[in-house]
Amino acid sequence: TFRNGIKALAARIGKSPDTLYALIDEGAKISRRTVSLWGVFEAWYASEGNFKKPKTTSAQDWAVIVADEYQEYCKQELNERWEDPMERAKLLQPMVKWYKERYDDFVNEKKVDGTFHKIIAKMRDEFMHS
Repeated sequence: TFRNGIKALAARIGKSPDTLYALIDEGAKISRRTVSLWGVFEAWYASEGNFKKPKTTSAQDWAVIVADEYQEYCKQELNERWEDPMERAKLLQPMVKWYKERYDDFVNEKKVDGTFHKIIAKMRDEFMHS
């Protein structure tokens, strides 16, 4: 998972996971009741990004590549405003919409095939009020 990749990378380079998260999102505080912009970008990039993860690339190395892509995308689109968390949030709103639609598709599929559990909806409601 992404979190395990961050932990492994942090251990490898002698930094704390919190330091890496701060670098990824440039210190933006993400409420527990919002979608993680980094998580949304990572999911979007896995599906729609310019590159796919080569089988020979470790999860940790891939996380670094995607983090670089995230930063470059924000810099390219926002120029000097890229470090502003609010500007990044506005920029990534189409990706957040994409993410929520995919999540709703997933939930609906699980409802149809009978594997949906109420906890999934509760978790979605908790984390997707952005």
